Amino acid sequence: PELEFVLSHGERGRQPKTAYTIFRQSGYAVFRSDWSQTPANAAYLFFAAGFHSRTHKQADDFTFEWADHGCELVIDSGKFRYDKKSPHRQYAMSTRAHNTVEIDGRDYSRYRLDAFGSAIAAGGMGDGAYFVEAQVDRKRFFQTQHRRVLVFQPGRWLAVIDQLSSPNPHTYTQWFHLAPDLAVQRQGREFIAALPDGDNVLRILPLKSSGGLETSLVRGQTEPRLQGWTSLNYGELTPNHAVSYTTRGREAAFVTLLWLGDRRDQLLPAHAHFDEDSAAIHVRWQLNGRDEGFDYSRNGQETKLTLLKSLPLAQGDPDSVAR
Repeated sequence: PELEFVLSHGERGRQPKTAYTIFRQSGYAVFRSDWSQTPANAAYLFFAAGFHSRTHKQADDFTFEWADHGCELVIDSGKFRYDKKSPHRQYAMSTRAHNTVEIDGRDYSRYRLDAFGSAIAAGGMGDGAYFVEAQVDRKRFFQTQHRRVLVFQPGRWLAVIDQLSSPNPHTYTQWFHLAPDLAVQRQGREFIAALPDGDNVLRILPLKSSGGLETSLVRGQTEPRLQGWTSLNYGELTPNHAVSYTTRGREAAFVTLLWLGDRRDQLLPAHAHFDEDSAAIHVRWQLNGRDEGFDYSRNGQETKLTLLKSLPLAQGDPDSVAR
């Protein structure tokens, strides 16, 4: 009945009890806005953190896709075509072609020896927003531990948090690939893209100050390497904007806010910090002079998410904060 409800756009069947699903064993998480939203306008977030075999595997650990306000926002690279020798195929499968963190300009392993199963440690809903957390220890090649947390309020914002640590220094780059029809401009360390409706914008800005944080904006780049492309059709590449933040060291922490709203709104970063003893995360920003943000913490199987400004999600399940 729930599937019939979705396929018939609510005309038949039974409305699902929740608007998200966490596939803990598979390593996938899917979130959407409440069921009053039509499929054309609903928000949708898909997160991938599973590596079980080499079959159909790309070097895309911890990547995500996001659609909202009736349009695609953060997208996948596609597959190009099944030609292992093609540089375009190699790009489509690469780490830098996905919405994740690239280390030292290299791809994540796709060898079965390095398969980690599911990396999802927690996921669910709390205090008016969704969340998912994944962790992996890359023992070979990079010797780097990676923790990613997504906190999502459909129709409003998505926070992408990455913590990486290694006994050796590395170059860490956090990539975001935007839909081809979004024209992106850079303003300092912030990136702004106008949405097709003409009134709203997507703004991408770092909330955590990091020494030596570098930014880049590319579209349809061929040299020194392919970047800023997506494969919408089989065997074809379409240029799109790719934005990134880069830092270097043994440890790195990215806290990046992807925010949706009126172009006239005043959005400013406030601060973000981590409690070293509890692994709690505190994230803040200012919207039109008012503080917004959230606190996130996980202790074993108990996860807590608290928003400064709670806006309840319809059709949610507030008791399931750790699935």
